[in-house]
Amino acid sequence: MSRAESSKAVELHRVQSFGLLRKTVPPVDASPGIWIAKEFPGFSNLKLGRGNPQPFGVSRVASNAFNFAVFCRSRGVRLCLFPPLECGTQGLLQDIAAEIVLDEDFNVTGDVWHCTVYNVPERSLYGLKIEGVPRIILDPYAKWVVSGAKNMWKVYEGELEEVKVVSEYRETSFTSKFPGLKTLKDVKFPFRLGLISEPKVDDFDWENDKPPQLSYEDLFIYEVHVRGFTMHSSSNVLDAKRGTFLGMIDRLDYLQFLGVNCIELLPIMEFNELELCPFNELELKYSPTTNERLCNFWGYSPISFFGPMCKYSTDFLKVGVELKMLVKEIHRRGMEVILDVVYNHTADASAPFHFLNAANVWYMHDEKGPYSNLSGCGNTFNCNHPIVLELIVQSLRWWVSEYHVDGFRFDAAGILCRDQDGTVLKRPPVVEAIVKDPVLKSVKLIAEAWDAGAMLDSPNYLIGSFPFGDCWLEWNGKFRDTVRHFIKGTPGMVREFAKAIGGYFDLYSKRAYGPCHSVNFIACHDGFSLYDLVAYDTKHNEANEAGNADGIDDNISWNCGVEGDTDAENVNSLRRRQLRNFILALVVSRGVPMITMGDEYGHTKLGNNNTWCFDNELNYLLFGEEAEQRHDYFLRFVRMAFAWRQANRLLRLRQFMSWRDVQWHGYRIDHPDWSNTSRFLAFTLKNPKDGRASIYVAFNSSSNSYEVQIPSAPEGRMWLRIVDTNLPSPNDFWSPEESDTVLLDSNSKYCMVPFSALALHTVDPEQVVRGEPSTSNNMAISQYFNSSSILTRPVSMESLVSADLEELEEYWESLIAMPLDDNQSNTDNDRTSGADMLTE
Repeated sequence: MSRAESSKAVELHRVQSFGLLRKTVPPVDASPGIWIAKEFPGFSNLKLGRGNPQPFGVSRVASNAFNFAVFCRSRGVRLCLFPPLECGTQGLLQDIAAEIVLDEDFNVTGDVWHCTVYNVPERSLYGLKIEGVPRIILDPYAKWVVSGAKNMWKVYEGELEEVKVVSEYRETSFTSKFPGLKTLKDVKFPFRLGLISEPKVDDFDWENDKPPQLSYEDLFIYEVHVRGFTMHSSSNVLDAKRGTFLGMIDRLDYLQFLGVNCIELLPIMEFNELELCPFNELELKYSPTTNERLCNFWGYSPISFFGPMCKYSTDFLKVGVELKMLVKEIHRRGMEVILDVVYNHTADASAPFHFLNAANVWYMHDEKGPYSNLSGCGNTFNCNHPIVLELIVQSLRWWVSEYHVDGFRFDAAGILCRDQDGTVLKRPPVVEAIVKDPVLKSVKLIAEAWDAGAMLDSPNYLIGSFPFGDCWLEWNGKFRDTVRHFIKGTPGMVREFAKAIGGYFDLYSKRAYGPCHSVNFIACHDGFSLYDLVAYDTKHNEANEAGNADGIDDNISWNCGVEGDTDAENVNSLRRRQLRNFILALVVSRGVPMITMGDEYGHTKLGNNNTWCFDNELNYLLFGEEAEQRHDYFLRFVRMAFAWRQANRLLRLRQFMSWRDVQWHGYRIDHPDWSNTSRFLAFTLKNPKDGRASIYVAFNSSSNSYEVQIPSAPEGRMWLRIVDTNLPSPNDFWSPEESDTVLLDSNSKYCMVPFSALALHTVDPEQVVRGEPSTSNNMAISQYFNSSSILTRPVSMESLVSADLEELEEYWESLIAMPLDDNQSNTDNDRTSGADMLTE
């Protein structure tokens, strides 16, 4: 160190005092050094050193010393220290105990400000002041983040009863209640602070925890919201644990009961549940129909990319260990956990002060300067800038190494593929960095392969073409829309429906895992629930305080004749059929199936297709008899259907359907109708080992009944009726101890009513116990269908030579180009008249 640097270090070690913070703060032109508030003597021994520019964030360099480093293109940075919060107290955020003014000559390397602070009390909190930003902000690399307001949902800190008198400083707080506050110009206090030293979770025992590393073709994904999963009283979770990671642990048995093996958590990174308005109008908002306080329930508005959501814990200083307990227990049960991550925008909408804003670095800008809104949420993260790219990759590594998660689902992943001016890139650096990172190489990556650019005349729909596609699965919106259209009876969809069932060869033929790159879903958190698809024609978002203008207008839904709930049994019967039809289509399609929380029993959001702002029963899972009995025990049907899929390798092949293993039919054998008026499709799945028929499936989405011809079964075997979606439970899905056993001979006929589906399976009739209870549902399914006659090992895509792919391409091209069989032409009435017939 030179003499000048030595002199500078001595100067920075001086500790200067200022009056009580609620009366005064260090002046704007304060000299570099440590400024201590007199009322916090525990900080009087602080010492300051130059520090190092790496790693970013806070890192321990000695037992009582911490290095701070932050990228920031500003002429002034101050580090603000707050007194520690004792574990378990969950007290209010305290006033600043020390403010460290960094020296722009001594504490800067390039664009990185840094320092080392000695004698910092353990578990102190910290934030940053940046010149030109009118508030204390959170370090983007803070690993642990502390929530205020005693970890309570939808409560501003200033509203707590304990706060009888607030300081003048606090009265302009972001966390206080200001119904008339419109801008952030006077906001000075942070809503979240970083924790300097990690909570005492170093001794967490992972034991022999190991990721299950399930094969793609074996996955059954369940999309779930941590809070919504156990908040309903029917969860029977202790009040203290409801809505938390620990509460989830108590009900993992339910997910095992469903057969789920991959849990996709809606965002769990720290977010501000009180951020509501995309234009920073911070006044409290209430539902105009229920008068309850609204909030950001889903969590798609991150404040931190490293810290778990404190309010998903029973104690915000234990949030990390409670999340680890959840992941460990999920793995112990043979399931995986995937995080829904949001790297397309940040909280605070169009004024993103949670991050160290630097021109053209963290956020995209349009030509005139304001923040670009390709995310649809007010700002757009500049993912392919080197600084932002590094933060994203470091964040993903942190969740894998620290919390052992198994993968990530990237919200609005189209933004990962744009450069700073919004241009779509063929080889986006951030996507390449993720797939080539040595830590992330073994985790599952799922892309929501689009963004909101279409609203700005910049569409970016990348399904089937997401960069570095061999490494990514994709939420398949085409599958969702196609199945919705076909099941509700939209004309001209039979070809697309066949492609969806077959695995979308045209989209994924060049991908490493074939159809398994498609995550198939019919409903998710965003949009109508599965039940609402069959109960509502239009959205009903009046409660959202947006004049019913939010949420999409075209839901591809059909109310089956009556809008909303009804006592009309003919309508409800049709709705039950449609629900079962949806699930059967999902189960028999090639790819990775996903359902969202509550759809397994027919949860309703009362026609609201954008429930992001409701912390109530619209978003809470229902347990117990009420859920089990809804819609004629629909929960049983869903559970049995996925058990059937798991027992049948034919339903989970990693290969596309081809002439080797599928034969298409209409209501007559070998006469598929590919015309635009057709609304009937059937097929037989054959065992690739021996070419023998094993499974027959038929969908009738027309308003006509059909006498369906049943194909020939292999010698010595008969067709067992597995599914008839027209039948009441328990005959809607067969089990030996509950259902009527119906065996069909080859070339027999079966009557299919309008809007119904049928599934048959070949069995040895001597092994079928007629009407006698034998074993549990899942064991029965396994007993009858997981026999040696079923292909037990998947054929890898690598075994398909180029000639095979060429033949497959010719097969699918010729399939959809087949001429219409005049004798087979479907002359159904249109869907509306069909509905009228059914609801008379």
